[in-house]
Amino acid sequence: MLSAIFLAALCHECGHLILIYALGGRVGGLAFSPCGLTLRVLGTVSYRKEIAIASAGPAVNGLLFLFFTLTRRAPLFAEANLALGLFNLCPVASLDGGRILYALLAPRLGPDRAFRRLRALSFLTLLLLWAVSVFFLIEADESLSLFFLSVWLFASLFVEKEKKEM
Repeated sequence: MLSAIFLAALCHECGHLILIYALGGRVGGLAFSPCGLTLRVLGTVSYRKEIAIASAGPAVNGLLFLFFTLTRRAPLFAEANLALGLFNLCPVASLDGGRILYALLAPRLGPDRAFRRLRALSFLTLLLLWAVSVFFLIEADESLSLFFLSVWLFASLFVEKEKKEM
């Protein structure tokens, strides 16, 4: 299962990378995190391009899920792509869904108000994710991975706040 998730994450990041270069951008570096890789784009990117770039990773996961489901090959890889793509679309500041939502809100509300709204929605989303993970731990005796992921993402909200305030 771990290799299927790793390969799905690699395909996800390749989707971002391909679109960055297709739109004329350049990558200045990447960082590893518990959620995967974070690509740093050099220069400023318009909100429209940000939406497209952030959407590219989950789109690749969706296409791979459809392909491997329809061809009935590698079902574990198909499921990993579905889970990764959907999870990344959650409206959380450090995920693709949060980047998309911010890029949609910022032109209308301004960067500061958009960031505050995204943080509030991120908090509520992660609170729900954490509650679901606790439920699964208690009722279904599932692993701790979802629990720790929700806690880490919650902590990342405060790191993002500190970065924004500097």
